[in-house]
Order: sequence, then C-alpha cells, then structure tokens
Amino acid sequence: MATAVEMAAIAKPGGISVVRAFLKLVIACAFGLFAYFSCAWLGDNFYLDWAWIYDYWGLPYPRSGSLDVKSLDAYDSGMMFFTWMPLLAAAFATMMLRALPSGAVPLFYRRTKRQIGRILAWEAPPRRFWVYWCGGMSIQDVLVLGFVAALNIYYCWHYLHYYSTYLDHFEELGIVLPQSKALIMVEKAGLTFGIMMWPNIWLLFLPIPQSSFLQNLTGLTYAHMIRYHRWLGHITLVVLSVHGWLYYIYWAISHEFWVMFTDWAVDSSINYLAGSISYIFGLILWCTSLGWIRRRLFEVFYRFHIVCFVGFSLFAYMHYSWSWTYFLPGLLLYAVDLVLRSGQLGQTTLITGAAVDDEAGVATVQLQVSQAASSCPLKEVFLMVPSISRWQWHPISIAGSEPDPATGGSTLTLNIKHYGKWTKSLLEHLQRAEPLPLRVSAPPSNGHCEWKGCEAVVLIGGGIGATPLLAMLREMCRSRLDPKEAAHVPARVVLVWACRNPREFCILDPELLTAATASDGWLTVELHSTKMVHTPTKPVPLDAALTSEGTFARLDSPKEPASIGNGISSDKPISDTSSDTTEVKRSNLGSPLFHGFARVIQPQSVGFWHLASVYLLVWAGAFFGTSLGAQYVAEHNTWLASSGNEYSMDMYYKLATIQFFTQFVMALGLPYLLAVFPVHMWRYWKAARGSSSELLPFAPPSRPTGHGRGCQMVGNLLTDGSDSHIELKSGRPVVRDAITSASKDASAGATVGVFVGGPEVLTHQVQLEVSDINQYACLGGGQGRPYLQFRVVTHSL
Repeated sequence: MATAVEMAAIAKPGGISVVRAFLKLVIACAFGLFAYFSCAWLGDNFYLDWAWIYDYWGLPYPRSGSLDVKSLDAYDSGMMFFTWMPLLAAAFATMMLRALPSGAVPLFYRRTKRQIGRILAWEAPPRRFWVYWCGGMSIQDVLVLGFVAALNIYYCWHYLHYYSTYLDHFEELGIVLPQSKALIMVEKAGLTFGIMMWPNIWLLFLPIPQSSFLQNLTGLTYAHMIRYHRWLGHITLVVLSVHGWLYYIYWAISHEFWVMFTDWAVDSSINYLAGSISYIFGLILWCTSLGWIRRRLFEVFYRFHIVCFVGFSLFAYMHYSWSWTYFLPGLLLYAVDLVLRSGQLGQTTLITGAAVDDEAGVATVQLQVSQAASSCPLKEVFLMVPSISRWQWHPISIAGSEPDPATGGSTLTLNIKHYGKWTKSLLEHLQRAEPLPLRVSAPPSNGHCEWKGCEAVVLIGGGIGATPLLAMLREMCRSRLDPKEAAHVPARVVLVWACRNPREFCILDPELLTAATASDGWLTVELHSTKMVHTPTKPVPLDAALTSEGTFARLDSPKEPASIGNGISSDKPISDTSSDTTEVKRSNLGSPLFHGFARVIQPQSVGFWHLASVYLLVWAGAFFGTSLGAQYVAEHNTWLASSGNEYSMDMYYKLATIQFFTQFVMALGLPYLLAVFPVHMWRYWKAARGSSSELLPFAPPSRPTGHGRGCQMVGNLLTDGSDSHIELKSGRPVVRDAITSASKDASAGATVGVFVGGPEVLTHQVQLEVSDINQYACLGGGQGRPYLQFRVVTHSL
C-alpha cells in the first residue's frame, strides 16, 4: 500500500525527487535541533529564547485546584521537545524515504557523495597501531570521537569556568567561603562530571538497537554501530568514575565520607548511596564487557550485561530523579527494537533442513521465512533454542537466501561451526534427526547491497567466517539472472577462501561451483588449505570416487545420506514434509504464548503504517509513563501546600523509582498491546483457520536444498558430483596478489569492493594491504588505479 507521501510524489513529474529532498532536509533539521540543544541549553539566554515552551508547556495537576501544581513542569516538557521529538521526526522521515522509489539524482551529487564516502573511509595514521588496537580508525571514526570529545570538553569547561567565576565573585564581595576555594572546586568538578553524563548517556544508547532507522539512514551495519557503542561505553564509564571518585575525595578531605556515602536521601535530594550502587553496577558491566571476557566467557558477559544494565539504570534514577532526561532519548529507539522483536519471540518455528559434517564440525541449517527473498536479504539472525537454553540468543550470519515457490516466502541457509558449549549442543540435537523447535529474531534488512556500485569485487574469507561472503556471492549470482538487477552486478568477482580443514569448503553449493568453472570468467574461486591437502598416489576417476562406498553419494540419487559427513547417520529417506503432522503438543514447541503449532519466521513489522504506529506508540507510552509517575510528586506537593507539612528529601528518589517502572512499562507495553500483539495474533488466527503455507509440520529436518546443498571433497578436489570441480591449493593465499589481480582490469577511479570475513588476523592483514594500496594511488604512484573499498563482514560482539 502506497503512503500518502508516495501518492503525492507520483502525482507530478519529478515530484519524487522534490519529496526526497524535503525529507532529507527534515532529517538534517532534526539532528541539527538535537545538536543545538546539546550545547545551547547551558547558556543563560536559552530559556529566554525558548520562553514560549518554558512559560506555557507545563502539565497542570488537576487535583491541585487553585494551588496550580504541575505534574510535569516546563523543564520536563522542554527536554521532551528537544531530545525526543527530533529523533521521532528523523525516524518518520527515514521510513518515508525508504517507502519512496528512487528519484533522478544529478551526476555531480552522486560524484560528491562518492568522494565524501571515500574521504570518510580513509584510514588515519598510524594505521598499524589503530588496526591492531581497535580495528582501525577511519576519518569517520575520528569525526565521531571528535564530536563526543568536543561535547565533553565544552560541558567541562563551561561549568568549571562558571563555578570558578562564581566563587571569585564571592571573594571580591568579601564573603568568607565555608571551605577553601580549591576544596570547593573539587566538589564542583565532581558535580561537573556528573552533569557531563547528559551528552554521554544521550549518545551511548543510540547505537544499540538491532533494527533502527539510524542504520537505514547511515548505511552502517549493526556490528559497526555496536563498535561505536563500545567506544562510547568506555568514555561514559571514565566520566562516571571521575564523577564518583572526586566526590569520594572531597568527602574524605571534609571528614564526612561515611555520612555522605551512606546517605539515603536524608540530608539531600540526591541519593548518594544509590549513586554508589549504580556506579558499582557500572563497573561490573564495564569489566565483564572487555574483549577477552566477551570472547572467552560469552555467557558471563551476556548475563552480567543485562543484569548490570538494569541495576545501573534503576539506581541512577534513584540517585538523581531527573536521570530519565538523558536515559530515555536513546532507550526509546531500543524500546522500538524490543517491541518489534517481542512479536517474533512469541512465535515458534522449526528447522526444516539440516546436515552435519562431523569431520569439519559444521552444520548446515535451513529455516523458512514468510517474506520473499530480495536482492539484498538479511545479513544475520538471532537464534534461541529452548531445549538448549531459554535465555541465550546467538547471532548467526546468513549464508544464503532464496525464494520458496511453494510458500511465496524464502529459505534461509545458515552455516554453524562447533566453537563452544551452545554450538556443540545444537549440533548434537541436529544429529538426533528429531524435530527441533526454536525462536528466531530476524531484524529487517536495511535494503543496502554493499557490492552495488563496485566495478569488481574481491571476497577474502577465512574458515567459517566466509559465510557472509558466500551470501553476497549468491546475491550477485541471482541478480545476474534478473534483467532489472543485472546492470548493477560487478563485472568481475574473485573469491579467495582459506580453511584449516578442507571439508569446510563443502558448504559451497553446486551453483557457485558451476559459475566458477564457467567459460565467461565472471567468477574466480581460489580455495586454499592451510594444512596439507591429501592427494591420492594414484589418480582415481571422479565418477568412480563419487560412486564408491563411503560418505559421498550422487546428488541425484533416490536415497541420500541426511548429512554431508557422518553426523546424521544412516541412509534413511528424506523426511516427508507433506505428511499431516501439523497438530502438535504444546509442550513440544516451548512457545511462550502456548501456540499449538509452529510457523515460518514472521516479520517484525508488516508495512510502513505498522512500523510508524509502533514508533508513535513507544513515544506516546514514554510520555504517558513519565506523566503517570509524575502524579506522585504532584500529589505530594499538593499535600504539602495544603497541609503545611515539612518538605521531605526522600520524595525525589521515590518519584524516580516510580517513573523508572511506569516509563518502561508504558513505553514497551502500550505499543505491544495496541500494535504488535494484535497483528501477530491476527496472523496466527488466520493461519489456524485453515491450511496455510505458513504452517510447518512437526517433523525432523529434511535434507537441505538449494544453497544448503553443498559440494563434496574427493581427494584435493571440490566437486558437485559432475565434471565441475576446483582443485585445492596448499598454504595461505597472498592477499595483495589477489586484490591486484582482481582490480587490474578496473577502470581509473572505479570502485573495487574488498570484503573480508574471518579471524581478526586476516581482517587486519587485508585492511592494512588495502590502506597501503589506496595511499600509494593517492600519492601519485598509481595514477589510473581504481579505489579499493574495504568492508569487514564478520564481527565479534
């Protein structure tokens, strides 16, 4: 269904381009307003310039009568206007941009945009240091960190200068200070670093949603956004530590440490003990998020991250009752993400295809999706298998997506390697050849194909990390067959793939092998085994090797092993998915909503208006939650004004505790109950009314098809069972040679995409090689060379 904006744009020739330009202007103004407020509200004239908000936008408390008590005062309303509304406006404008077809773009605009993108991607020196310390530091990264640093420096300078001038003014008037100026400035510095939590918390939570309009707007991947989240987390915890320790030092020098440290909102409206508890939660979260713990003890990181985040936020609210003003802007986007995911998490699906290779320790898994495959499909999904763990969600890269003509949806193929306890348990479940229920969170695709606009593409993979590279290669192969998309496909593609265990190459499907051995030379595949490749002493004819007894069998045989290797044993027939087994005991599904049958993976949102309503209801829920919690302080102030009782300091932390729960319950509950739950229940009811292509039989996984139908290893040959085969090479590939050979025929100034997936050692090596080649061309040593666009497609959380 077309949106109103799209209908208006279609009504006039060239209207689409005008509307798109207007929407981009709205986005720029929204972020400009957000950036303006982050600095301007510290100035003395800010409240005068925006008096039309601060004089009239308070929310009166109706039970106060003539006392004119406000439940939400003008400062609360101002914070909502300047920090909430710009994000909502930018989100709506971005969604409209995605709904509109692309308009005519001037050539100079495309060239300028491309040049700006290349400048932002330029690696800052010293490259080797940055690459090995934090994965590289591009000009874009420098600008992001520079903006954060500038905000912190401005806040710090502004308040320290203000307090110092204020104290000097007292001394000039001859007023004796209760303490020395130096000691007072220690306390004021601690207060300043507490105020600096505003810009840092504002920015900290913006990158964390798995699906956010910011990813669609910027083109950044979720992994890149999480990278910024980690950097901002370090900065935030450093600022928070300085804030806390300056106060501890001040209390110690003033001989009032234990009195203030243990104060639970008795002597001050600030709950100091709650602040220390929040800081302890933050320290534990910080320590358990370090790289070596995150990689080696993922369960420790995962569980502590959730628990400590809740503890840090709750006690920060209790420490300072206005903390919601810097927590909520970013958390509102996260609330949208949680609400959308919750609709999928209530649905149970089944693995429809599975194969396990014990020797390689790799499983090929296939899932059914209700949405049709696009030219730029999903990049990853999050899996939760109740029979293994009801709490752990694991991100898995998608190896391929292909249309399913029978259902009108698509089939996702995943390649999962045995690395830890969870993956080991998953492979063991698959080997039993039993029905395996699971829940899947599938973020929507951002619709951005990274390889589009590249004249040539080089794919460099290491081990199972090459899975997303195979997905990109399959996207390009499918687009070549589509007349509308064929013009955007790179003219030449090279895949260089190195594995320690040669059997990992078996996840390469026959279609890609056929394309690699075709006479047109469009695709070149180089397979390297880093350990010795077994070569038979006597050559064995390929047909004889394929028909001999053992693991291998012809792909067209009527009876075929259910696995690539020795995992799901026996040559039993493939499961008959057409059998009438849709009636399933609820206990077998592990569905949180007690659904009686399994279905294909459901979409997070079912269209533009559905997604827009979720955004609007999240913002409305947060407003209602804030207003509802504020009724407590309004009633308290009304009672004080009418009874003449003394003012109570503990009112503020109680207010903050109430608002913590009312805000998050309303921000999550309102959109879920009004927009997400009814839509998914309607789809479930519609499927339950009769036969539906979304229903899945409760049956063991069948043999994978399409992308999941892997090739086979025969000696040092990878073959699909026909005459097409690729010979494996021993040793590691020479990365620079692979890049230069693929880009030698590219035209001057063209873009050659270099995508790498694998361990950090490989990605760092490729990143440095690409930076060196680009620098050589830029300095004049390689006029006429193409530009190498580097991308990492595998990341660690």
